[in-house]
Amino acid sequence: MALGQLINSATPFQWLQSFHSNPLITVPLISLGVWTLAKYPISLIKLLLTFTPMAQPFKISLSSLKKNRNQNDGQGPPAWVVITGPTSGIGYEFAIQFAQLGFSILLVGRNPKKLDSVQQDIHQNYPKVLVEKHVIDLCNPSESDWSAFSDTLNRITQQSSLSIIINNAGLSHSCPVPFELTPLEELTSIPAVNIIAPLRITQIGLPHMLKHRKGLIINVGSLSALVPTGLLSTYAGSKGFLATWSQALGIELESKGIDVRLLNTYFVASEMSKIRKATFMIPSSKDYVKGVIKRIGLAGGSDGKEFISNSSQLSHSLIEWVIDRTGTQKIWLNVILNMQKNIIKLVEKKKLRQLKAQKGQ
Repeated sequence: MALGQLINSATPFQWLQSFHSNPLITVPLISLGVWTLAKYPISLIKLLLTFTPMAQPFKISLSSLKKNRNQNDGQGPPAWVVITGPTSGIGYEFAIQFAQLGFSILLVGRNPKKLDSVQQDIHQNYPKVLVEKHVIDLCNPSESDWSAFSDTLNRITQQSSLSIIINNAGLSHSCPVPFELTPLEELTSIPAVNIIAPLRITQIGLPHMLKHRKGLIINVGSLSALVPTGLLSTYAGSKGFLATWSQALGIELESKGIDVRLLNTYFVASEMSKIRKATFMIPSSKDYVKGVIKRIGLAGGSDGKEFISNSSQLSHSLIEWVIDRTGTQKIWLNVILNMQKNIIKLVEKKKLRQLKAQKGQ
């Protein structure tokens, strides 16, 4: 009997009974239900396996990226890693830990004294590592500044090939703020550093990688792109751009031998986050970068999101897994918004205490 005739001739209960007894209908529906339910434990198991030795064969090989591809025998200085914002926090640890691996390091930042300090730290601990500096203010660079950066890359890649670009430099708001009250300086400097700088750095550096059909581009993102953060809307928007661009660039360059990965980063104890004490949920910059390097290229908590990685810390991966699979986006938007409102209250209380202390003096 055709399904239309069955519906027209039977009572609702009779139709349901016939529907239930038809294996051509029930088997696919049951299979779909089982698969839907199974996806949750399967994805969690995949996440947990990321943090075991079983996942190591699937990570991006740094040893192959270290090879000097300017020479057929791979001899000479190791390949270059370009790191923006290397003077503190995550960027500093990238510089130190890639130097520890033996890569040549190009430090890109705006403060010459701080760049000198990082260079000295690397030379003291790893005297054989080649370290160069390039001074540029990513908040407001001129075209001549970008030309100078291009000249620096052309010069250093005569010694060895460029293998890795780490777009780490980033700016956030000094404090959660309603969008209409956002200082003009933040409104312009945050997109300049978080959006324009990675675009220009990558566009200038990419031809050096394409020449050898080998390279890795790491963009340091934020969970603010996963759950857009109210009261940090300019920052969240910039990180949202970085996530989308990383995926678009990743699929574009995949066939050309260039890997692109966005690091979906939660809180890390650093100068930028203003968090000093590391915990299980909030690792130190050193531990965070150590995890990135150990599991580079593995999805972790970002499973199913192409060219996005959240595999440095188990805590960060679990946070993303929970957000993706529980509640609604509106719920999480409100959760994050309320967190920012609480931060504003804490800042206001701190200011009141400081005022009272000043009056008491």
